[in-house]
Amino acid sequence: MPIVDTPCRFCAIVNRTSHHWYDYILHETEDFCVVPALGPLSIGHLLIITKRHVTSFSQLDSSQLSTYQFIVDRIVDKLSFQALFPIEFEHGATTGDCSGSCILHAHMHLAFTKINCSEKIKPKGILSEEIHADSLSHFKDRPYIYWSMPKNRSRTAKFFSTVDISRQEIRRSIGVLLKNNKWDWELFPNYQLTEKNIVLCKNILIG
Repeated sequence: MPIVDTPCRFCAIVNRTSHHWYDYILHETEDFCVVPALGPLSIGHLLIITKRHVTSFSQLDSSQLSTYQFIVDRIVDKLSFQALFPIEFEHGATTGDCSGSCILHAHMHLAFTKINCSEKIKPKGILSEEIHADSLSHFKDRPYIYWSMPKNRSRTAKFFSTVDISRQEIRRSIGVLLKNNKWDWELFPNYQLTEKNIVLCKNILIG
C-alpha cells in the first residue's frame, strides 16, 4: 500500500506548499521538478517528479518523455562523478497497483553508484520485456518496474511485471549490491547526505 497519497507529498513540493527543508526544488521545467531524494543511496541521488499528478511516467506523452530524458542527460553531464555509474529507476504504479512504490505520484530516481547496478539488479518479478525507454507509453495502465543506465537506454532498459513486487524493491536490490542495509528511505532518511546533495547540486542545476 502507498505510504503517502492524500495529501500528496509531491504535489505539495510542486505547489510549493511543503515546509520541509529537504523538499528543495533544484531545477524545474514546465512539466518536471528535480528534488533531492530522502534516504539517498548515493551522492547525487535525485528525484525527477512530474508536475501533473499521474502515477507513472508511462502516462506521459512523447514530448514530455523527451524533455525528461534531456533533463536526465543534462544532470548526468553536470554531475559526472569520477568512476561512478548513473542509474535511473522507477516503480511504475497504477491507481489499482502501487507496484512497490511508496508515493502514488510519478517520480524517477537518478543515482550514481560505484558499480554498474543497471546490469546486476535482479528484482523479485517476472521479466516481461526489454524495450527502449522512449516506449514507456507501451506500459500505460500496467504496473511495472523500470531501470536503465542513462544515455544507454536502448541496451539496458528493462521492464518487469509486478507480481509479488515488494515495496522499494529496486532500492533494496541496489542496497544489496552496494552492501548498504540502510536503503529504506522511511527508516533511514539520512538527512546529512540529503543536505550534502542539496549543497552539491543546487549551484549547477538551479536555472
